Amino acid sequence: MKSGSHQLSAVSCQRQGNYQPSKLNAESRVRKNGVRPSGSWLLAPDSCRSRGFTLVEVLTVIVIITLLAGIVVGASKYALTKAARSRTQAEIAAMEGALEAFKNDHGSYPLRPTTSLGDLYSSTNIYNALAGGSAVYGPKVYMSFRPNQLGIVNVAGNEVTNVVDAFGVNYRYLSPGTNNATGFDLWSYGPDNTNGFFNGVDHDADNITNWKQ
Repeated sequence: MKSGSHQLSAVSCQRQGNYQPSKLNAESRVRKNGVRPSGSWLLAPDSCRSRGFTLVEVLTVIVIITLLAGIVVGASKYALTKAARSRTQAEIAAMEGALEAFKNDHGSYPLRPTTSLGDLYSSTNIYNALAGGSAVYGPKVYMSFRPNQLGIVNVAGNEVTNVVDAFGVNYRYLSPGTNNATGFDLWSYGPDNTNGFFNGVDHDADNITNWKQ
């Protein structure tokens, strides 16, 4: 009966392509010498048994997964930044057209706020001039803004509505402009929300503007 069991194991191994005849031959030689095979002969050879992953194999898989994840995250971040820049450029172009229409009706572009925080909150005049309903600029709507284009803050007890770019940062507006002397400057500080040159980095390089840099 034991011999039959071993033969079944051998046949099973042969079907899997893992059977090693040398082990069966070794058992046969032992039987011929009159030595009773132990119960281990009833088990399938080691090559038939499934084995787990080694530590090196597991670590290799982890390293590969980590590298792939880094590539995917980097590519996703690049794609999101590129999309945000494209949206910001489109919004600047739309506001340029609306400001030109405003000038045709009023004879000039809206001025920037004359406060110490004028640069930071300069886009509030764009909103007041273009969105309509302003006591200063009248009810006409020159451009409609979506909720994700607006940022509402409290300045000195007054609620101020700014126009924000695709990075969630206030647009900057200057009229008359320094780069467009006969018109206005309209720009975004880009992904880093920083301007100027310091620590060896030109933070103006990623600015998005309505003039050629």
